[in-house]
Amino acid sequence: ITGLAAWESINGYQGLWVRYRQTREKLEREKNFYLTAAPPYRQAPFASDQEAAFSTFVTRIESILGEELDQWGKAAAQPPSASP
Repeated sequence: ITGLAAWESINGYQGLWVRYRQTREKLEREKNFYLTAAPPYRQAPFASDQEAAFSTFVTRIESILGEELDQWGKAAAQPPSASP
């Protein structure tokens, strides 16, 4: 068990899992807002409004994914920390 804890500590798997889980929850939240037409996705019955809502959805999802990619890049650039 100590060896597994040390391996996890060196590679930071828990931190990565927490970060991925946070991103997944953000994506799920945006999906639910979009599907229920909650703000900022309020939709009128007009096609142009639905298109605007979808465009907003895509923009917000891409922003979340971009943040995740930036965080991953920063984490990948850092050398693994030594176990205390």
